[in-house]
Amino acid sequence: MLDKATGRVAYAVMSFGGFLGLGEEFHTLPWSMLRFEPHRDAYVVDITEEKLRAAPACTTEGTDPAEDGAWEEQIHRYYDAAPYWGI
Repeated sequence: MLDKATGRVAYAVMSFGGFLGLGEEFHTLPWSMLRFEPHRDAYVVDITEEKLRAAPACTTEGTDPAEDGAWEEQIHRYYDAAPYWGI
C-alpha cells in the first residue's frame, strides 16, 4: 500500500488461508517492520505467525485504511512500529 500524498510505501499486505479466494484473510504490516535480505532475495520479518494472524485484519472491499488515522495508529501500536509519517 502506498501513501497517496507522498508516494512512499506505507504497508505490506499479507494474506492467509482461503481457497480460490474464499475465506482468505488480509493483514496489514507496517513497511518499517520488513527487512530486505539480499542473500535470500526476499523481505523478512521478525514476527511470529501467531502475532501476524492475531493482528487487526483489513478488508477486501477496497477501503483505504490510510484514510482512517485511528486504524493506522492501532496497527503501529500493535506492532510497536514507528509510523511511516514520522520517519
